[in-house]
Amino acid sequence: MMDYVKDVNITPKEFEQYVKDWFDSEGINLKSYQSILNNEASTDDGTYEIDIDITYDALGVEFRILVECKKHSNNIKREVLQVLHQKIQSIGAHKGIICSTSDFQSGALEYAKKHGIACIKVTESRFLVQTRSADQQPVSQEYCDFFGLPKISGYINEWETNGIIHCSVVDRTHLEYIEKILKS
Repeated sequence: MMDYVKDVNITPKEFEQYVKDWFDSEGINLKSYQSILNNEASTDDGTYEIDIDITYDALGVEFRILVECKKHSNNIKREVLQVLHQKIQSIGAHKGIICSTSDFQSGALEYAKKHGIACIKVTESRFLVQTRSADQQPVSQEYCDFFGLPKISGYINEWETNGIIHCSVVDRTHLEYIEKILKS
């Protein structure tokens, strides 16, 4: 994608709520779905802060997903995923997801694939639209409004074994990828 896009013009709290709303929109189809914003999870080795703590029932088992929202100016490093992986293990969760306004370093994506952590880049939808103009500047929000694109979208980054990064768009009209994450 375009590398001059570094930040989404929303506050960290709005960012967390927006991501929670994505999951809640798809989660309503799951049995006993619940999500808690800014939850504290206590274990025998300490207390962890979780941006979005999701639980639901499937096949008679309660599943737990930890979602971390990172509104950083620098690319997400492997260490951020290692911290989430440790939380998953300590809490006994089944899945972890990092949603970030920054890109992910390739080492972070490789680590994510190995440990089953989903990585979602969140940005303004206008940065995902490419036109054939000579200057390749982002389109206006009015352009996005005309085509029914939401203000904020994201894309899931998946590291392939051949080093290629596969991206799938996530927004209020493409929630099937959120469902895929919740059920994987």
